[in-house]
Amino acid sequence: MLLCWLPTLFGQTYEVTGVIHSKTYFGPRPEESDSFKLIVNNCQWFLHEEVQELKMSGIPQTNNFDYIEASFDGEKYYTVNSLASQARGDSNSTHVAVGQIGSGIIPVDTGSHVRDLWLGFASHCYFYSITNEWLYPLFMQRNDAKYVNGQFAVKSFVDFLPGKIYLPSKVIYTFHYEGTLNINGLTNTEFGTNAIFAVDSSTNIESILIPTHYKINKYSINGRLTEEVEVTDEISTNVTIPQAFVPRLPGKTYVSDLRFPSINENENANYTATNWPEIKQATPLYQIESNANIVNEKNNPDSSIGRNHNMARIVILALMCISVIPLIISLVRKQKK
Repeated sequence: MLLCWLPTLFGQTYEVTGVIHSKTYFGPRPEESDSFKLIVNNCQWFLHEEVQELKMSGIPQTNNFDYIEASFDGEKYYTVNSLASQARGDSNSTHVAVGQIGSGIIPVDTGSHVRDLWLGFASHCYFYSITNEWLYPLFMQRNDAKYVNGQFAVKSFVDFLPGKIYLPSKVIYTFHYEGTLNINGLTNTEFGTNAIFAVDSSTNIESILIPTHYKINKYSINGRLTEEVEVTDEISTNVTIPQAFVPRLPGKTYVSDLRFPSINENENANYTATNWPEIKQATPLYQIESNANIVNEKNNPDSSIGRNHNMARIVILALMCISVIPLIISLVRKQKK
């Protein structure tokens, strides 16, 4: 549904520039610092993000990304991860970027940094529509959540910053929590806390408060800390509004189209494209590509096309769980060996 009525309600435009730092406490323990610029225009938003530093197990890593862009145009959300090494002209590559497109106001299947920044700066239109304590589980696998009123949801607790728009000051997502504790009484020591978002400081811009520093802690169902995220930023209202809140595809891009129902438990509709197709144009694209891949893998299971497509599928699945940068680097290295 196109959210055409919400711009009249909020009427706010601002630009956020800053740094997001994340530390993950499993696997190779990736640690990442990115710079970002996020433009918010009523319910629409556009994010540009670049990796500044990446470590795996404390060891600095080579950055294989050019940039990350994500947006919401009022109807659909988009993500583009441009691969720096392939964008320079690797003739063996079948794509220079991986992308996602989906319907709805929540960027539910994008990389974790997109969701982290959306929650802090661009989630106001979503929270305005909420009438109870059941929220979409932003940082949770869908099979860990409940099915409430036709939506995946978990019991949550929310406080808001003062002002004219519904930006949160604190959000607690739980795993199936059924208690009656208030937001100040629930901590990560309680059973089943999934994530805690908390604003430490904010600034007043034209009668609204916007965060200038916040943290997100994410937990496993047994209370183990899995990731820490910290965001520091500055706010400006001197904004050049994009002509379109849609990231440009930098060339042939491997797209995961989440507007279609999942083909099976682990795979969505995937295809290569150089422009974002409308859903009618996308249907034959993924059907043709799926058939071509089946034939190619049967005839030549070790082909470079098969390897590249399989790698892209792994990347897209990784986007649903954690920040994609550390995983793509390890995958690229394995492919080169």
